[in-house]
Amino acid sequence: MVIFYTSIEGLEPTLVCYPYIVINPFSFDEGLRYISICRKHIKSILIDTGVEKLFKYQNLKDYPKWFVNDYVNMIRHLSLRYGSKYEIIYTIPDIPCDYPNRESLYPWNIQRTIEYIEIFLSKYIDELKPSKPLAPVQGKRDSIKSVIDTYIKYEHIFNQFEIIALAPVCTTKKYKLLSRMILAFDRTVSRPFHAFGVHIKSIEYVLKWKTKRWKSFDSSAYKYVNKGSYILTKKREETYKSFINYIEKLKKLGVIVI
Repeated sequence: MVIFYTSIEGLEPTLVCYPYIVINPFSFDEGLRYISICRKHIKSILIDTGVEKLFKYQNLKDYPKWFVNDYVNMIRHLSLRYGSKYEIIYTIPDIPCDYPNRESLYPWNIQRTIEYIEIFLSKYIDELKPSKPLAPVQGKRDSIKSVIDTYIKYEHIFNQFEIIALAPVCTTKKYKLLSRMILAFDRTVSRPFHAFGVHIKSIEYVLKWKTKRWKSFDSSAYKYVNKGSYILTKKREETYKSFINYIEKLKKLGVIVI
């Protein structure tokens, strides 16, 4: 049984209170509002860095120098305020190379991600408790081997974490390949893992098999209509209807959504 997380961006809390939510620095205020209204329903909060905005739309090579400090402060705030009430998991900053025009960053993106993981291990993890760190395993777009190689090479680092993440999976359109990547990762790793932005077609395929380590995934696919155009917050009722339909599909697959 895997858990489904989703971003609170555009998800109106007066229409739906979902228990497994994702918040990033760009949705922080919206996230606080969502938690305030849905406080009795929240079970787990996943914090991520908002890589899409930074690396897809702005095409930055790395995080700005000020970003990590602000990101840590955000995690600290949520941990102090809600850490005793909900499970809070935060993503250690990672560098994707699977967005367009970023392929040349491989394998530098792997080394830089490991550097961020080591920084968090030495400076932040203890002070951010009880929130749990999520260590991303990076790789190359659509390359199962690159992800497995990263994990094996740095297994001594990843073994220091309660949960890790399969990172370079949210942009692919090769759904069967993504399914094979999740299954290969599941057979290789020694601890529970999260997968970012997995398409429902891949989920349907993977869940035909028995997995041992796959814990959770996130997606906002229900917010995209008409071949990828984004449903903006002006259409919250439309987003809500799409979300409910998506949830029903996941229920039929046996995914945890409540």
